[in-house]
Amino acid sequence: MKSFLSIFTVLGLVFSMIFPQEASCRERENLYYILKDSKEIRTYIAGVTDSSGKCVDMIAPIRKHLEDALVTRMTLNFVLVQDKDDADITISCDIIERVWMENDPIDQIHGLSTIALDAAIQQEYARLRAVFTVTRGPGKMLFKRAERILRRRNILWQNEIKATIDKKGMTEEQSKPLLEERIAEVFMRECFSKTADLKGSHGMPMGPESS
Repeated sequence: MKSFLSIFTVLGLVFSMIFPQEASCRERENLYYILKDSKEIRTYIAGVTDSSGKCVDMIAPIRKHLEDALVTRMTLNFVLVQDKDDADITISCDIIERVWMENDPIDQIHGLSTIALDAAIQQEYARLRAVFTVTRGPGKMLFKRAERILRRRNILWQNEIKATIDKKGMTEEQSKPLLEERIAEVFMRECFSKTADLKGSHGMPMGPESS
């Protein structure tokens, strides 16, 4: 019986080494450490979609912010391509939620005094959540790190990104361009920054006005 269990244990270990849990890798693996040795990364933006039904007017600006963030990135050399068949990686984004509130729900502020909390609550609050997916394109780029894993999986990285803004006197319309830029910034940091937390951060907001 013990020998039988030992065989299954060994087989389980071998199976986990050969077929890693892709869902976990997608959330946790930052692509900077895979792409950093590439001379250029041909990148195709597949599109921005709106599952929330509230952000049709934000689709084009978010795409533009993604394009700008990619081409101005200094640590990785992204080259935008117009044909997905030429791409090494493909990026897509699906907006799943947009929220604007007159009072900040203080969902990420801790340890403040009563006075500070009261002041924060009186600020307007906006939130945007989107699922970003980076897939392997048909390009011929060789991934020098974890190449064996990348050959087997189509989705290289996938995560829900959240951007929040709290600002006194901010109207709902004024919050939109701020969220459009912020969501692109957070995605670039989480997916492609060498300083990003590799433990599965869900895109915490950046900047002094973020909660």
